[in-house]
Amino acid sequence: AGGGPLRGRFSCLKHVLDSVRATWSPSVVCQHEHLSFCLRNFMSIMLCFLIGYWGHGSIFDPYTATMASTLTLLFVSDGSHHVEYEKCTHRLLGVSLGKSLPIMIAAGLDTFTCYSSERFVCQGLLIWAYVSIWMFVYFNSQLWSYVACLICGFGVYQLMEP
Repeated sequence: AGGGPLRGRFSCLKHVLDSVRATWSPSVVCQHEHLSFCLRNFMSIMLCFLIGYWGHGSIFDPYTATMASTLTLLFVSDGSHHVEYEKCTHRLLGVSLGKSLPIMIAAGLDTFTCYSSERFVCQGLLIWAYVSIWMFVYFNSQLWSYVACLICGFGVYQLMEP
């Protein structure tokens, strides 16, 4: 009597198609400011990708896109192509601390052999403490919640490496 769930599916599909059309509309994509933003960011990301791909040295792991993918997260704009200064600073701080804190924390695990039970327990407790601390900051501070989310997100996977 009214279409039921089938009508809801078509309504949802219509909204998805409308959103895709609005996102890729030529009137939005072909604006000078949008094209300039895309070109600048593409060149930066491609440079990081090429350094990661061909930069065989002691600093970079060979054949990795980690630098380029991290850089893409720093370029996210919130509605406009002129990202505010404070948001960019918080983003840079979150990524930098998220990448460096786990290295310092994992350095303490070097006292254990790689596959020992003690290391397993200590590493599990360190991961739990790391996530708990940054979740606490995320939920209790309006100013530092975004930074804490980035620190936790970028850092936790590095702590999970053996």
